[in-house]
Amino acid sequence: MWPELQSIFAKLSDGAPRLYPVAGILLAILIYLKLVAVFDDRLPALIITLVASVAWVSVSSSFTDPRHHR
Repeated sequence: MWPELQSIFAKLSDGAPRLYPVAGILLAILIYLKLVAVFDDRLPALIITLVASVAWVSVSSSFTDPRHHR
């Protein structure tokens, strides 16, 4: 795993839900930049990044939603 991602997930595991949106944005930027380097094209990188961002929002909102905590 990339060191940048490890530091983001380490901060998230400290239990700071307010960092979820910030980490999601940083994660989306990192994913996009890595995918542009892999594909040498912006469109597939943008599509994959958007899908990953939607997944991140749905997962992080389920963590921060008080209805899921008992």
